[in-house]
Parts: sequence; C-alpha cells; structure tokens
Amino acid sequence: MTTRLLPLLLLLTLTSLTARAEGAENIPTAAQLRASYDKLSADWPPVPQNILNAFTATEDRNFHSHTPQFSVITIHLGYMQLPRATNKMVWNGYASVIAGEFTKDEILNWYINTVFLGQGCYGVHDAAQAYFGKSVDDLGLAETAYLAAIPKAPTMLNPTRHYDRALQRRNFVLRKMASAGFIKPEDAEAAQAMDLAVQSPIELCHSK
Repeated sequence: MTTRLLPLLLLLTLTSLTARAEGAENIPTAAQLRASYDKLSADWPPVPQNILNAFTATEDRNFHSHTPQFSVITIHLGYMQLPRATNKMVWNGYASVIAGEFTKDEILNWYINTVFLGQGCYGVHDAAQAYFGKSVDDLGLAETAYLAAIPKAPTMLNPTRHYDRALQRRNFVLRKMASAGFIKPEDAEAAQAMDLAVQSPIELCHSK
C-alpha cells in the first residue's frame, strides 16, 4: 500500500507546485485515463504478437520484467496524455499514475495504438495501411520492424526522403528483436537483407 502511495504523493506535490505556471490543472486523473482507454480500446483490433515484440525490443526489452512506472514506454505514454507545457518532472512522475491504474498489457496496447508514426498516422493499424497498404496481420517481419523504428524520429525516418537512415534504423530493430530472443538470428539477417519497400506514394492518415 505504501509503495503504491508514494509515487502518487510525489506527483500530487509536483502538480501542486507547478499548476499555475505549467497548466497542470489540466492533467487527466487516473479515472479519466481509464475512461478514455476503455472508450478508445473498444475499437482497436488485436495487434499481432510480432508487432508487440518489435516495439518492446526497441523501446524497452525489459518492459514485462520490471516495474512499469520506470519504463520508457510508460513515460512516453504519459507524455502523450499531458499538455505540452507540462513540467518535465510532472511528466516523469505521471508514469506512476498510469502504472497504478493499468496492466502492462494495457499500457503497451495503448502505446502501440496511439503512438505517432508519421504521415499523420497514430497507431500501427493506420500506419500499416499508409506505408504498406496492408493490414497489420499481413505485414512481414521487415515491415513490422520498420513500424517499430519510426517513433524515434518519424520525419527523419521517412524512407522516401531518408532511405538509408530509415533502413539502418529498421535493421537496428531487427537486431534488437534477435538479441531479445523474439526472433531467430537467421530470420533477422534475412529480413535485414531485404529492401525497405513502401507503397508509392505513401498515404496520409486522416483519422486523427
């Protein structure tokens, strides 16, 4: 009980100190987050395990084994829910609120379905259609790895403008997946040898 309360007390203190200057009064509560997630997730189709593995290997390979409030994935998800002017200390502390309200599977599901992936796309379902003209269920390993590569720098990893950089980042994801034990090294090598082929032109997403 005490362990769960301490991060929340820290966040409340930080929020109180920064409310006027940083607009922290607009920070969603845990109950509001839950309501938002339940509403949004009702419309999300299932995400294939390979995509979950690709994002986990790239963002935080230990996501399922350590405390979620310290995960980059949880921190980034918190940032996505907060006003842009929010103090960074509150941003980091907000991960504790998310970790206290949601399971790890819910956190990962929310992140993967709402993270910005360039081309006006939020989430892997829209991005798969925009870049490859496919459902996430039809993506190959190399295509899956590319989607997981994008969040680091969506504009600079656009393959039509920065092909070599995008290819290098995709191959980095494949190596991370192999290192984490999600795929076989020989499968990673075979996928790395493939061109980064996207549809031309890459579509724009208009659903967000």
